[in-house]
Amino acid sequence: MPSIISFIIIIFISLQSWAISQVVVIGDTGKDNKGQKAVAEALFRHCSKSFCDHGILTGDNIYEAGMTSPSDPVLDRMFKKHYEKLEFPFFVALGNHDYGQLSNDWIRGTWQLGYSQKNPQYYLPNYFYYQAFEDYVLVVLDTTRLMWAVDIQAQKKLIQEAVLQAQGKWLIVAGHHPYLSNGKHGNAGRYERVSFPSFVAGTEVKKFIDENICGTAHVYLSGHDHNLQLTDGRIKNCPTLFAVSGAGASTEELSKRNKTIFQSENLGFLSIRITSASLNLDFLDANNKILHQTELKK
Repeated sequence: MPSIISFIIIIFISLQSWAISQVVVIGDTGKDNKGQKAVAEALFRHCSKSFCDHGILTGDNIYEAGMTSPSDPVLDRMFKKHYEKLEFPFFVALGNHDYGQLSNDWIRGTWQLGYSQKNPQYYLPNYFYYQAFEDYVLVVLDTTRLMWAVDIQAQKKLIQEAVLQAQGKWLIVAGHHPYLSNGKHGNAGRYERVSFPSFVAGTEVKKFIDENICGTAHVYLSGHDHNLQLTDGRIKNCPTLFAVSGAGASTEELSKRNKTIFQSENLGFLSIRITSASLNLDFLDANNKILHQTELKK
């Protein structure tokens, strides 16, 4: 017969496990290719062993140019086909490819909002939004709109509201475009190695993150570059951790532009374990090999 102490230990462990949330982050997935299939299968293996609460898509959900009409079934191939069996919701960010070839065909984003109403697993209630949980608040931005100086004040207000909800909690922000990146697109404000025009260079993205994310969010998640990266923003006087998870379907080469904590050209994803006291960030490849682990403590 188990002792009373044994029962207490079992109950304590159970309570501790319930206090843990696990989130998986993938980006630049919308290719319906072998790479996307491999990472989706790795996610399934990972979440079968370790319960996952939800996922985050960091944008470019449909290559090359988003939905072509309100009834376009393309997301059934790019999303449902690969992730339906995971049976948890994905919080979706929109990327530049989701808005057409020039990234400013705004109606195409509206059609993805419409798809989310038909498929609740594809959670996209607005172009930008936030969701409060027990130990953290997740903010999803639309950085493509920021690239074109659209909805800047509305997204700033969203951050302000989320910060109030996040008192005593972790604040995690997700968007498509990175702040710091050793991928081919580069750092915000100097995307594609140019400073002009602003909708190419990412001038407004840099300014928005400088003013609203740095030192406010604990972690900023992005895609856009097709690789895995983790960078301490303090190298640019921005006390926020920056994670790129854009290797959900294909990969690209990395440079040494910034000093990083970790970077990899492997297909893979990011897994985040969240408690009231810590954030654990694990980068895994498509074979479920752990490539890097970092822990943040309050």
